[in-house]
Amino acid sequence: MIRRGGGTAVLVSLAVLLAGCAADGAGEGSAAGGAGEGSAACNDFVRDAVAAEHVLYDTHPLWDAEIPGVDASEEEWAAYDALQSDEEAQWAAIYEGMYTACASPDEWWAAAQKYPFMAGYTDASALTRDSILSWCYGREDAPMCTGADEWVTAG
Repeated sequence: MIRRGGGTAVLVSLAVLLAGCAADGAGEGSAAGGAGEGSAACNDFVRDAVAAEHVLYDTHPLWDAEIPGVDASEEEWAAYDALQSDEEAQWAAIYEGMYTACASPDEWWAAAQKYPFMAGYTDASALTRDSILSWCYGREDAPMCTGADEWVTAG
């Protein structure tokens, strides 16, 4: 059986995970120009979310599960898909509060500079202002995302 979808996402997730886990201290203190201090509420939330994300990666059974092979049964794929869906739901729940804890794109940017692991980087050097757009897709009315398109353009 050939598995459609999911495989690329798993590989990308693993690459991000491995890159992020290599970061000493999850990227605290990195500074790629242009970031202000941000609010304590946003920085504290992101700091705690990054720590919770590390715990999720260290403890969720998805990361110990063997990815089913091309000859795997539907049941094996269903079990793996359930693990992946559960992990994704837990990850989304970890970051849900960021949309209100960070009151603007500027606050998100400052937190992402300080904790780039949450944006999928080990340091802030690869982070760009338009990275916020993937976080805000479908969430444009959230405080963190209000005016994000204009903020990116103005950058």
